[in-house]
Amino acid sequence: MYDLLPATYLLTAAISLTMALSAARRRGVAGAAELSLLMVAVGFYALTSAFEVMASTVGSKTLWMRIEYFGIATTPPLFLSFTLAYVGLCNRLTRASEIFAWTLSLLTILMVWTNGWHALHWQGLHIDATTGLLLYDRGPFFTVWVAAAYVVVALGTFLLLRSAFQNRRIFQTQSALLVIATLCPWAGNLLYLSPANPYPGLDWTPIAFTLTGLLIGAAIFQFGLLSLRPIARSSLFEGLPDGVIVLDARERVVDLNPAAVRLMGTGSPPSIGTPWSQLAAQLPEGFAGIPREGPPEEIPIVDEEDLRILEVTTTPFPGERVRAEGWIILLRDITRRKQAQQEREGLITDLQEALHQVELLEGLLPVCSRCHRIRNEGGGWEPMESYIQDRSTIEFSHSICPDCSRELYPELPLKDEE
Repeated sequence: MYDLLPATYLLTAAISLTMALSAARRRGVAGAAELSLLMVAVGFYALTSAFEVMASTVGSKTLWMRIEYFGIATTPPLFLSFTLAYVGLCNRLTRASEIFAWTLSLLTILMVWTNGWHALHWQGLHIDATTGLLLYDRGPFFTVWVAAAYVVVALGTFLLLRSAFQNRRIFQTQSALLVIATLCPWAGNLLYLSPANPYPGLDWTPIAFTLTGLLIGAAIFQFGLLSLRPIARSSLFEGLPDGVIVLDARERVVDLNPAAVRLMGTGSPPSIGTPWSQLAAQLPEGFAGIPREGPPEEIPIVDEEDLRILEVTTTPFPGERVRAEGWIILLRDITRRKQAQQEREGLITDLQEALHQVELLEGLLPVCSRCHRIRNEGGGWEPMESYIQDRSTIEFSHSICPDCSRELYPELPLKDEE
């Protein structure tokens, strides 16, 4: 078995580095760079473990063990970074978690390489006479390092599990494979540290990473890991321009996004669990009958003399029983759309009226050659002014031309002759 152990470690390194290259080719995809670096760290861990096993003296094994920690200590923070990138989660808490993980990683490497001064990571090293493996008399910092590393990896595993339950089937498959791939090194490391380890000193963690690499390979090549990734609910839900309010079966507010608060104009978001009837009492009358199934409703809201119009759509999400298990209320500001619609309708009305006037005045007009009356559609004769005024927007003003003025009023001088 011990003759096969270096070969097993080398196989793990080869698989891990292959996965690293595969992920690196998908650069630009969220999580690809982090996964590539993670698999490089795992490959380095396995490769140096093989050299540690093959070394024959305590000094040489200790040197390889110290080098090995560059892979061991960076694996937990890289796993957390990959998980955060994969699920698309970024906030103050996650940034603080990453800073903690990397601080722990760097501190552990420092403690390993300076252990000769303080003996906090291990207090003694010797080779097992039966197996030829390096055995540790572990110091107090080793326990701190292991506990903190488990917390970091547990956080990443929790995020993957939550992603598997929240997202659609293809993402559930991806996340499930990643979770199983994560649990394998957990099991290997726990067995390595446990008194139940059948071969004291044998680190099962790199061996378990062989299965990890195969599972991640299946997730990449078979199920499209890094080609698709789930979108974080917080980024999607809270970034929507439309307001979304979620009510439970008892019509209590269980969730809402910032756009809903802004569109309702309540100022501050209502507390989770607030009855909808209590919230609706603070809103315009149109909200009183909601939630109910039916076509979208238009509700006017007056804000400081400005009129806004909201389109409210209510959708029940059914459960196993006939009664709805809850309601989703979608709020959309359609003020600009209604204004554009009114302007468009006004323009159409003006064009239709102008077209009607043009149609009434087109063609030949029968005009009396003496009195200049016009024969209308009924056969009667109308004065020209009345006929045109009734069929257009033209208004007449009466004056007298110079020729008529000379003929009718020769005694009056014309303005241009004065």
